[in-house]
This record gives sequence, structure tokens and C-alpha cells, in this order.
Amino acid sequence: MNPQATLIEFLLPLGLWLTLTAAAPRRLEGRAALAGLLALATATLCMVAAGFALMLGGSAPTRGLDASLAITVNGTRWAFAGWKGFGLVGILDALPGLIWALPLAQAAAMLAAGWAWRSSSLVRIMVLSALVVLAFALTGMWMWGGGLGTTLGHVFRLGHGPIDFGGLGVVGLIAGAASVAAARRVEPDANRDRLTESPNPLRAMTGGLLVVIGAAALQPGLDGAAWATYLTNLLMAALIAAVVAAGYATFTTRRTALDRAAAAAVAAAIMVSPGAGGLPTGVCAGLGVVAGLLVIVGEFVLARAASGDSGQGVAAVTRGVLPALIGFAAAGFFADGSLGAGWNAIGVQSYLNIAGMGVLGALAGDTGQLTAQLAFVGLAGVTAVVLGLPVRGLAPVALPALADAEAWSPEAEAATREAWASDEAPDLAVAAEEPNSDIAAEPEPVFAPRSANLGVEPTGGLSKPAQAGSDPEEPPQPTEVAPMPAPPPLQRARPEQRPVEPPTPPGAVPPQRAHEPTLLERLRLSRQARPKPAGQARRVAYPVRVGGRRVVMRAIPRDEEPPKAE
Repeated sequence: MNPQATLIEFLLPLGLWLTLTAAAPRRLEGRAALAGLLALATATLCMVAAGFALMLGGSAPTRGLDASLAITVNGTRWAFAGWKGFGLVGILDALPGLIWALPLAQAAAMLAAGWAWRSSSLVRIMVLSALVVLAFALTGMWMWGGGLGTTLGHVFRLGHGPIDFGGLGVVGLIAGAASVAAARRVEPDANRDRLTESPNPLRAMTGGLLVVIGAAALQPGLDGAAWATYLTNLLMAALIAAVVAAGYATFTTRRTALDRAAAAAVAAAIMVSPGAGGLPTGVCAGLGVVAGLLVIVGEFVLARAASGDSGQGVAAVTRGVLPALIGFAAAGFFADGSLGAGWNAIGVQSYLNIAGMGVLGALAGDTGQLTAQLAFVGLAGVTAVVLGLPVRGLAPVALPALADAEAWSPEAEAATREAWASDEAPDLAVAAEEPNSDIAAEPEPVFAPRSANLGVEPTGGLSKPAQAGSDPEEPPQPTEVAPMPAPPPLQRARPEQRPVEPPTPPGAVPPQRAHEPTLLERLRLSRQARPKPAGQARRVAYPVRVGGRRVVMRAIPRDEEPPKAE
């Protein structure tokens, strides 16, 4: 076993962990990372305690793994689970098998946690991860441990039996089927039709690339040409899927949605894994296109149809179950025979009378291989569903900030940052609150007419003043008085608002100190402002002697007598 290649295998769960946290909103990023950590820890403990024994406990009698649960029908032994190596007791020589299977088990648990963390408690995530690892161990025994898959191919002549050279097909199928069984209906999400953008696009794409690298390292036993073909097919499908998903999202919504692009790359890796290097490169490119459209368009259609789904079931179907189903079917239909000679101890010397012939698909004339692939998908899917149903009884958790987190977008993020900035630095220009409109205004003063001679009779009423020559018996006519204008409503003066100067960066000179005089300027100004003696002022202002004659006489005090002329 190559230690370097073994370490690279663990990039697979690490990449899935990065894609999980990259798709999480910023305010829920810590909870998503904790869910991934618990899934990794649970998967590791379950594989060490019982997973390895159930998966490979009867696969290598020469290394002590010689016990399994099986039944014999008409002389044919049907093995369902291994039964040797619980707690890694007595199987030190077989530990390389654990190191190979552990990254796949961790990847299955990480996928299930990534689809369920939004609507599940941490305990629910741990229980789901443990059951997913248990289902993976059982189905892994049927695929790689000499169990039902090997017997199926030998007894019913179904090609080489079910194949999954890369291992990710079983991972996606088990994680997706168990997550669908564990999903519960919740209140419809108002943002289920909205294509959000990842807050961490670089982390998402880095995780997708690490998934591809880790998946390619899971086949260290392949020869140089077969491994190079597998890596080429993986890179081709993953990159095409990411470009298709990002391009479709950009064209329709003007958002790149790189978290969906990374999910499409992972789905493409799941599709290519069963056939691995035995698939033509053109077929893998087509699988990449299908994966990209499935994650974007398929998820949107299913989200509209399943209005009560929390997102766990829809993501599990479009990113796990359907990619695995398509991958198994593609391997059973397009396999070209270049890989898999002697798989499940079938066709070790020759297959279909052709020496060294590997797995052939239905397109090449072996329809039994496609039947074996679909039979395994049905058997493994039912097993995962049965083991995932107990998690359905655990109540889901509705996160308080889930509605806001789902509606994340660059515009919403910018608005949130502006709100935070306004909260941290309040506006100092507003010195007082706005006046309360509920305060009752002061009553308007009542203006009464003055008691001037306006022709007011004792009986009351206004009349015109008496004019000369008028009839005294004529009754006075009332005088129309124009109403006095109402005073303007009282308004409370608002405090003067002064502009707030922006904060000064650290180390910069404040604006108010930018024009302060230096020390030399202050000394020069103080010297000019110093009062000078009167004599010095006169000498400076005008000359004292001109041509030897005194022009300005010395000031004489008034109390002294002027000197007498000689």
C-alpha cells in the first residue's frame, strides 16, 4: 500500500466538508462546520467498532477474515454480512482494507450531514451518520466483500455482477436513499424557488476539486493506463458539470451560484465512479452535462413539486440518488471491456471467449451486466431506506435564522454590512429626537375687536357710522368685518444638524490639525507680536539723523523745562 496515495484518499471527505460549509450562510457557518465534524467522528467510530467487520469480515480468509453471516440454498452460499474484526480485534494484517474503506464511509456520512444539517439537531445528524455507515458497510460487503453481488453474477449469469470501480456510486446511493427516508415534511419555505449565491465561492470550488482528487486516489491498484483514463474521465465530467451549472445560473439569474457548481462536480464524480476507466471519454463528458443540469434544473423542479420538503429530500435525490442511478446504468450500458477482467472471480482467463476481456455493457452485447447493476441499485436502495426510517421519528429542528439565511444574496449582504456599520457608528449629527406628534399644540389666542367707534349700538350689533345728510330714521345696516387671519401654527424648531466628519484613519493627520503652525512658525509669530519700546519703534519707523543733523528731537517730559539756548 502506497502511504502517499492513502493520505490523498482522505481529501475526499475533506472536500465534501468544504463544500458543506461553503454553501452555509455566514451566520450559520459554525453550525454547519460542527455538523460535518460530528459526521466525520461518528463515521470513524462506527467503522472501527463494527463497520469494518460487517463489510470485510469474510472477504479474506487468508488474513483471518473468514467469518460471515450467510445462508446456503441448493448448495449456493449467499453471504449478507461479515462477522470478523469487531473493534479491530485480531485483524492487524487486514488494516489496509480499513484504510481504503474509511474515506468512503466518511464521505457517505458527510453527504448525509450536508443535506440534513439545516433541519436536524446535532443528535439527529449523529444518528443518521451512524445508520448511513451501517448501510454502507452492508452494501459494501455485497459489492466488494464477496457477498450477494458475487453470488448474483455467478448464479444468474449477469455479466461480472454489479460493479463500482470508484466506490462513489455506492456512497451516493446509500447517503441519498437514507436521507430521503429520514426527511420529514415541514412548513413550505418561501425561498425554495430562489437560487441563492454562495457566500464562499472559492471554498466551494476548492472542495469540489479536492473531491475529484480524493476519488481518483481510491484506485491505487489500477495500472498506469487504467488509472490515467479514470482520472481523465473524472476531471472531464466534473469540470463540464461545474461549467454547465455555473453558466446556466449566470444566464438565467445573473448569479454564478458556485456552490451549485461544486455540487454538480460532486454529482458528476458519483456518475463516473461505477464505470471509472471502463467508460469512453465522450460518455463521461455527456454525464457531466447531465450532472450540471440535474443539480440546477432538476433541483428547481423538485423543489416546486415538494413544497413541504425541508431541502434535505430534494438535495438527496438530485445530488445522490439520481446521480448514482445514472452512473450504475451508464456502466451497465456503455462499458467497453477495457477494465474489470476477473471482477468477482468471473472471466479470470477469458470472458465471452475473449482473453483478458473486462466488463462489457449492453451496448457491446452483454445485457446481463445492466440487469446486475439495476438489481444492486434496488437492493441497496431498499436497505438504506429501511435503515434511514428510524431517524424520521426524531423531531427536526427549525433554525431561528434559517429564513434569513436562505435568502442570502450579495445585495442582502451589502445591506447587512451597512446596517452593522450604522449600528457601530451612530450618526452624531442628530442631537435630539424628532418631536412627538402626539403632543397637543397650544390653543390659538382669541382676538376680540377693540371698543373703538365702530357704530356699535347699545342693543348690540355692528352698524355703519352716521353720515351727514342721511335719514336719521333709517335703520343702521350691519357692517361686514373681514375675518382676521389665523396665526400660523406653532412649530418647534429643530436642532441644527451639523455634518459629521468622517473618522480619521490610524496614523493620519486630522483635518483640524493639518494647518496648525509648526514650532518655528509659532516662534516667528510670537516675535512679531511682541510689543517694542517707543524709542526702538521711532528709530525703525523713520531716520533720526539725516546728513548729520538731528531730525527728530528726543521726547521731553512735560514736567521738565526746556533747555535754554546758549
